[in-house]
Amino acid sequence: MGYTIAPDDLLHAHAATEGQSRLRLTNVAQHIALETFTTGYYYTHVELLKKSYRIKRDAMLASLLRFMPRDPGSIGPLQPAGCMCG
Repeated sequence: MGYTIAPDDLLHAHAATEGQSRLRLTNVAQHIALETFTTGYYYTHVELLKKSYRIKRDAMLASLLRFMPRDPGSIGPLQPAGCMCG
């Protein structure tokens, strides 16, 4: 399982060869990874993921705070910290 981020023409070339290499990293995949890192796209993409996950996290936390019982001595939701939570 996985995903590929690439321009359409490169994506189609990759898809055509991907089935032959399920158990090893192909040269095509290595070149895609190199391009992703050297252009800075990877870091831009991570920032987009962080924003998307932050929105989902905040919505989940708001729902927990709104609907979770708040009896004394019971557990309650905590604000996550670390990883991609920043």
